[in-house]
Amino acid sequence: TIFRQLIALGIIDIDAERHGALRLTQKSRAILKGDQKLFLRKLSVASTTTAPNKKPKSDVKIKPQDEPLWQALRDIRHKLAEEHGVPAFVVFHDSTLRDMVKYRPQTLEQMLTISGIGEQKLQRFGQKFLEIIKQFPVTALLQNNLSDTINRTLILFEQGLSIDEIALERELKTTSIYSHLADTIAAGYLQIDEVIKLPAVEYQTIIQTMETLEGEQQGKLKPVFDALDEKYDYGILQCVKASIAAL
Repeated sequence: TIFRQLIALGIIDIDAERHGALRLTQKSRAILKGDQKLFLRKLSVASTTTAPNKKPKSDVKIKPQDEPLWQALRDIRHKLAEEHGVPAFVVFHDSTLRDMVKYRPQTLEQMLTISGIGEQKLQRFGQKFLEIIKQFPVTALLQNNLSDTINRTLILFEQGLSIDEIALERELKTTSIYSHLADTIAAGYLQIDEVIKLPAVEYQTIIQTMETLEGEQQGKLKPVFDALDEKYDYGILQCVKASIAAL
């Protein structure tokens, strides 16, 4: 609605002490004086109606590695909304939370640059959201261009889960988890010894076996698997192969 847009822009606010009455903010003065133009999104008839028993879908797309922070911000918003007796979007709109996740402000001054956060909301809610954001630092490992499914595996790997535990958690085969980690090794985000614990001698033996392959067998894992008497799983061989590609 128009009111929702005005609230998200920080032009009007809801006064919790006056039972949800609307009030103009400092931002509205320039608009009322004609010094600043106001642009609102045009609402179509289709966008204002929802099929019975069907919840409207959110257009906010969050990367897997950002989901823990996204959910934590939604939780604190829900808590504050209940405390003040207002709808959740009145605290902060989804688009504002999305920008918090994207830019991860570290100070109140930085938070003020995010759309939907004015001086009043900053004073009322800013510090609580800032404390949540600081609990979720971005690791270098998860700053990548890998696929969502690989990043879901990486999040669990970063948390210390074993390959078997990740497979169980994600309801995938261990070969799929090895494949995700192999792609990460090939891209240079992980080292082979972080994923596979092999003595240096065995690691070199696998590499030498791979390098002896010629013709159609070159680059394939089955000839290596057979040549090493089926001693190593395909997942291990795939990770070793990926480490060669990363060199």
